[in-house]
Amino acid sequence: MKNLITWCESKNLQIIELDQQHRIIADVINKLFHFLQLPDDAESNQEIKEYMAKLIQATENHFQCEEDYMKQCNYPDFKNHRREHLMLKAELKEYSREVIKGRLKLNKKVLQALKNWLVSHIMCSDMDFAKHFHKKKINGYN
Repeated sequence: MKNLITWCESKNLQIIELDQQHRIIADVINKLFHFLQLPDDAESNQEIKEYMAKLIQATENHFQCEEDYMKQCNYPDFKNHRREHLMLKAELKEYSREVIKGRLKLNKKVLQALKNWLVSHIMCSDMDFAKHFHKKKINGYN
């Protein structure tokens, strides 16, 4: 089965813990994408609900970890970056709540939007942070 997100080295921040977490989030989104290709039955619906919960947990854990790194190196754009996290978290929780309650069906359009958000966030906002982090590290931080 084809994945929605193909991971490549260019998406790595060279911060091992955060790179691993990004890959976990991508794997969960890919798993949800695979569920869309299965027959619509009670078992696949239950798995979708479980993976939506995993996606929220992995995303929340990652955002907290990333924000901790930002605080440690006094990242100057922390507030804006955190605002992005809060907005996605709220949207993801609301969508997930609707899917779990059965009021909304998971669909490719939503997963595509999640993929687009994740990749653009990593390639822009996270890469900016990573540059700052590595500069601080070179200058004696950590």
